[in-house]
Formats: sequence, C-alpha cells, structure tokens
Amino acid sequence: LLADPHNCGACGRTCEGIEAAEGACYGGECFVVRCEDHRFDLDGFHGNGCEGVAPGADAPRTLWVDDAGDDGDSGERGAPLRTLGEALRRAVPGDLVSVEPGFYDEAVAVDRSHVTVRGVDRDAVFVRGSVFIRGDHARVESLTVDAQSGPVGISLLCGRGCGISDNVVTNVGDAGAFGPSQYGVRITTGERHVVLGNEISGIAGALG
Repeated sequence: LLADPHNCGACGRTCEGIEAAEGACYGGECFVVRCEDHRFDLDGFHGNGCEGVAPGADAPRTLWVDDAGDDGDSGERGAPLRTLGEALRRAVPGDLVSVEPGFYDEAVAVDRSHVTVRGVDRDAVFVRGSVFIRGDHARVESLTVDAQSGPVGISLLCGRGCGISDNVVTNVGDAGAFGPSQYGVRITTGERHVVLGNEISGIAGALG
C-alpha cells in the first residue's frame, strides 16, 4: 500500500488517470511525477493532476537542445540549439526545453517560471555543472547532473510548486560557500515542491 500505484494507501485507490499527468505512489500518497508537455500542476494539489497551462502562455513551444546543435539556430526539432543556457534564455512561460543525448558543459539556471527542462533519456543526457531552479512552477526532469566536484548538484531556490524528478546527481565535492556540507539536491525556500525518483551518489559528506 505504500508504493503500489493501484492500491495507494488503501485497496483500490489508484494513482492512474490523474489529469494530464504521470502519477506514482510514495508513502501511501499519490504524487504527480511528470506533467504532459506544456501542462503544469498550478495549485500543488496532486488529486487534480496537471490542471492548467502556464498563465499567459498563448502558444507554448518545445525548444530542442543537442550537443551537435548551434545556438544560432531556431531551436526547432530539425535545428536544435547547442546549449541549455541559450534555450532557457529564449524560453517563455509554458515552454518545454527538450534535451537530446549528449554532454553539456555548463551550469544551468532555470530562472523563468512555468518552464520544464526534460532530458530525452536521463542515462544519456549529461549536464556537467550544477543546476539552479529559481522560477516558480519550473521543473527539471530526467537529466544526469555531474556537479564537477562543486558543492551542490541541483539547487531549488524558487518560491512555489517546483519539481525535481527522475534525475541522477553525482560528483558533488568541494563544500565551497556552503560550508562543511555537500548536497545532491538542496531546497532552500518555498512551498509545495515535488522531489521524487532521483538517484544521488558519489557525494562526500552528503546531507541529501
């Protein structure tokens, strides 16, 4: 009953069929693990799933990133960008940044609200640098984050409703400005965040 999506917390209570979302059972409660493209869990209530689009998002896009791409291109599927940084600079609320397999040597700052960064295959999408999430309702999914011996893998700094799911975080080392501790995933503020299904390893003195 604690982890069965068909009998979550009680017999017959299912986590399937949540609106526009992939649900999972953790500790006897249903959670939204992933929203459909361009949809968001705006109220933080998992029972109604990913119930809306980003406020003001007239025509949300998918921006594609590939390590063989070019930051001067359009970001469409056949003309991907080279860096996550350029994709996030262009992203507006409601957009999905879809990352193809490859190696991305950059720190990543998700500063826009209602933007999702999603790897096509977390075991083949490698971000070699830390990830910082500052935009409300932003999500980071299915990446392998190599912190390059820095003090934090993924740092969540947003106010409300952010998500970190299905990522691998590794190689966190030098404490630096964070003092005597290292963090695979660090949450410093906010409410109604969802952190599920991440794997954290290779961290000296880890707290979480």
